[in-house]
Amino acid sequence: MRRFSPEHMSSRRRRLGKTQRRLSKEVGISQTSISALEKGHKEPRTTTLVRLADALECSVDAFFA
Repeated sequence: MRRFSPEHMSSRRRRLGKTQRRLSKEVGISQTSISALEKGHKEPRTTTLVRLADALECSVDAFFA
């Protein structure tokens, strides 16, 4: 089973030059939640995954290893 990869999310965000704060505003969740996702402390909901993919200009599959 494929699992959410925090590293894929954070590397994509950095590659696009976005801060956690900017991404949180684009996705509609707190900066604390973005940080927790990138550290692997929590798993995103499906709706959050879709919004993250849109904000990070990639497919939802890009977040899975």
